[in-house]
Amino acid sequence: MEPREAVTPHVRTWRERAGVGAGELARRAGLTRQALHRVETGAVEPGIHTALRLARALGVTVEALFELAPEEMLAEGADLTPGARVRLARVGERLLALPLGADDSLACAADGVTGPRHADGRWPVTRTGGDDLAARSLIVAGCDPSLRLLAAAVPEGAGRLLVRPLPTGEALSAVARGEAHAAAVHLWDARAGGLDHSALEAALGPLGATVYRLWTWTQGFIVAPGNPLAVRSAADLARRGVRLVNRPAGAGSRVLLDAWLAGAGISPTEVSGYDHPAASPVDVARSLQAGRADVGVGPQSVAAAHGLAFVPVQVEPVELVVPSLHAEHPALRAVLDAAASPALHAQLATLGGYDAAGAGRPTLVLPGRKSA
Repeated sequence: MEPREAVTPHVRTWRERAGVGAGELARRAGLTRQALHRVETGAVEPGIHTALRLARALGVTVEALFELAPEEMLAEGADLTPGARVRLARVGERLLALPLGADDSLACAADGVTGPRHADGRWPVTRTGGDDLAARSLIVAGCDPSLRLLAAAVPEGAGRLLVRPLPTGEALSAVARGEAHAAAVHLWDARAGGLDHSALEAALGPLGATVYRLWTWTQGFIVAPGNPLAVRSAADLARRGVRLVNRPAGAGSRVLLDAWLAGAGISPTEVSGYDHPAASPVDVARSLQAGRADVGVGPQSVAAAHGLAFVPVQVEPVELVVPSLHAEHPALRAVLDAAASPALHAQLATLGGYDAAGAGRPTLVLPGRKSA
């Protein structure tokens, strides 16, 4: 037999709210006072007839009087701590828990709260919501801050987009490991003048995938207001007194920067701060605001959002890479439709540097490598 879930009684609360004494309620429900006391304290669980008589006597539902204990699930996840507010998603057979960041945790509903990690590395999650959205949640890994706007544009009830903020290289690795359904990537191939297909194939290995256009964004140099150091090109990064904040190896913006430096004949060793990476475009902007750097590489939208100046260098595509095994995910169509919606395009236009023409359309099919 399956273990029975614990039941929390609220009979006394409703009895006192109704102003009914214990003896009177026991009489109405056909119980002894001792039997009612055992029900109210949780010492015994009432049968269906007793529960119905108590509900009728107090004029409430059985569900109001007796509550099942919150469901506990075991999930996998990184960057978790006991007591973390999380959202849940299923990737294949795995249940993953994504922590809500500090800002989101204050504004967004959580699916559950983590307990102490088990010996097998999984985290017990006590559900806090009634609707199990895990099977209808699409995890997209990527560093484009506008993915949160895309998530907000998915209609309620059509599924849910959960954003896992990771640089492009790490986003693709997360997909290959089964820790995300899709990756939003920008990976420039200077020789081909577009998305680096070979890098995608190498990252995904045997996984076939479809690549969908999201939008293009303008990338360049984020600098202090007024651009006091007059940074205009990659060659200026080698000047004395110019401090760079970089992105991690494998990040799309790092790939761009390396191409720009190579085009200018500049070695990374000549650039102060080349080895000082920031985890996200937003962290690049915060480094400049804090005075820890003078210039960083990132999108125009991030510079504008943080009141910083921007030197445009290149327009670059941002694409959604979806492995074939997730092609039928129930939320994918809703996400692609949201990406193509005029309402989202209007919002992107206010950020600066985005062009969403053709959003949601497939641009490439990767057949995947055959295993040896």
